[in-house]
Amino acid sequence: MLPQATPRKNGYAQTSPTITSDLIQLTEMVNDALIQSVKALVEHDEALARAVSLGDDALNQLRYRIEERCYASLEHVAPNDNARAVVGMVNVATNLERIGDYAARVASRTQELLHAGTVYTVPATIPMMAEVARELVEGSIEAYLADNDLLAERVVRRDRELVELYEQTCQELVQANAGNLTEVLPLMWIAIQLERVGERAISICERAIYNTTGDLKEFR
Repeated sequence: MLPQATPRKNGYAQTSPTITSDLIQLTEMVNDALIQSVKALVEHDEALARAVSLGDDALNQLRYRIEERCYASLEHVAPNDNARAVVGMVNVATNLERIGDYAARVASRTQELLHAGTVYTVPATIPMMAEVARELVEGSIEAYLADNDLLAERVVRRDRELVELYEQTCQELVQANAGNLTEVLPLMWIAIQLERVGERAISICERAIYNTTGDLKEFR
């Protein structure tokens, strides 16, 4: 049986304020990339899509900075102190960076569609997916930093909303564009990227639960 986590008032107290601040900044950058990438898709805005793609480099650099600071802080952490929280930060930052990759992929595919002159109509469910994905990311980070396992489980349950929107998106695309794979496949691929955000948010929630309770849970 895994050892129980040492009781803590909140996650903020157990890691460097600088690392926590960086993680919050990374979350904000990732969520902004998600929303802006879908906005570029909906508005056929190639310049905005390009900006999201270029911004992925700064996001990656911040992720690695967090990782390096976590490794440095471990040199001063006692084995039974907050090592679990510090190591967890690396895991969380990695998941956030992967979510940023999904946003960059959406932006890149948008550029390809616009450059090729592809005529497409974005289902209303895709912006809805982006918003739910943003809320899942925000909730998972809040649960992690606050050591709130109950909030983490609530966020996990909300992932079903994202899955249902994904399924609805695919159904609408097929019905509206029967036989037109040029439009259906790229938009369906974009929906897949957004749906995958839920998997990463769940992974962060699993880490939050582990840090708080010592229990290892897998939800997907």
